[in-house]
Amino acid sequence: MNVTVLYFAAVAEELGTREQAIDMPVAATIGDVMSKLETDSPSLIAWRDRLAFARNEAYASADTVLQDGDTVALIPPVSGG
Repeated sequence: MNVTVLYFAAVAEELGTREQAIDMPVAATIGDVMSKLETDSPSLIAWRDRLAFARNEAYASADTVLQDGDTVALIPPVSGG
C-alpha cells in the first residue's frame, strides 16, 4: 500500500524534504512506518521518543493501523513565544 509521510520543522530540515511517498505492507502501523524510515534515514532514530504522529490530520499513536492512501505526519516538539 502507498503511504505519504509529511515532515515538519527540524525533521524536514534534517532530511531535506517535507514529503515522501513510501510503500508499506497491508495493515502496517505508524510504528512500522517509523521503523522503515529509521532504517532508510538513521538520523531519525534520535527523534524517536520526541515525535508526535498524525494520521490523515488527526493525532494518532504508533500502533494505529494504516490504509492505502493514508497520510502520516511526523511532528517534532514545537516551542516558541
